Amino acid sequence: YMQKRTADFETRMKAYQLQQKEIQREMAIIERYRSFNREKSIKALEASMERDQLIFLVPQKSIIDDDPGAAQLYPMGCVAKVKQILKNGGETQRVLVTGLYRARISEMNQNEPYLLARVEMVQEKSYTLSPKVRALMRDAQMTFNGYLELTQHPAQALQLKLMASTDPSYIADSLGQFVGFDYPDKCKLLSQLSPALRLEQAMKLLYREIEMLTVEMEMQQKARDNMEQYNRDYYLREQMKVIRQELGEESENDVDVYRDKIRALHLCEDSEKKLLKDIDRLSKQPFGSQEAAVLRGYLDTVLELPWNNKTRERIDIAAARK
Repeated sequence: YMQKRTADFETRMKAYQLQQKEIQREMAIIERYRSFNREKSIKALEASMERDQLIFLVPQKSIIDDDPGAAQLYPMGCVAKVKQILKNGGETQRVLVTGLYRARISEMNQNEPYLLARVEMVQEKSYTLSPKVRALMRDAQMTFNGYLELTQHPAQALQLKLMASTDPSYIADSLGQFVGFDYPDKCKLLSQLSPALRLEQAMKLLYREIEMLTVEMEMQQKARDNMEQYNRDYYLREQMKVIRQELGEESENDVDVYRDKIRALHLCEDSEKKLLKDIDRLSKQPFGSQEAAVLRGYLDTVLELPWNNKTRERIDIAAARK
């Protein structure tokens, strides 16, 4: 399953399609659990364990495709070593793999019973720790700390490693792995071979992610505040009703008054249904709200209209001439 060439360092190994996340690391080695539940993937895993325990992990272009071919796979992936397999009793197997290096598919040789491809190792482009790269790394370290505060995600070990790292490749790949970027964006990071450009791309994605998280948190906070205000107003209204009952000063509910007046008009079914629906909306409004005032004004205007009141028409041309 593996053939090495001294010229181009190509290898033949099993290809497994990643659905949502990918292992990505070239200089730094990571360990990650993956879930294998496809028949082809499990057979590729078994063949790998019989040989060198090496497997090629590659993302697929459409996550809903359950049996992708070569055209549905991204060319760039990662060579990983299988370290542990956990069988849960069902069809799904949990596999602990260690990412070794980036690789690219050069030729797809087999589709059945599992995918078999010829892949070649991809080297990162060289870089220098210029002031711009150092500034990017410092910015990434500080911004990632802010991201962890927003998400309240426990990642102290990774946070310390990023703070101590002077490798832009490691920092960029760590952001791609840990932060919840969109799937296509992660694939772009995986394919970018320049550590400086990859870090710059990762920072743009991180800023966008923080902005979206901030907006989501503001929306959630507004929703909570509105709900708390509504509950508070409802509680106070109920208290006022109880106090009036105890004092014998209970007044007729204006909502019930509106409802009785509408029904007394004997309107057509559609008109009555529409007005009763507006009255139901009024009953749910907090006391003193602007929308409640608008609804009351609308209902008062409607009730003042001469519904079902008919006048006797007098058709007299002579009288009209005078």
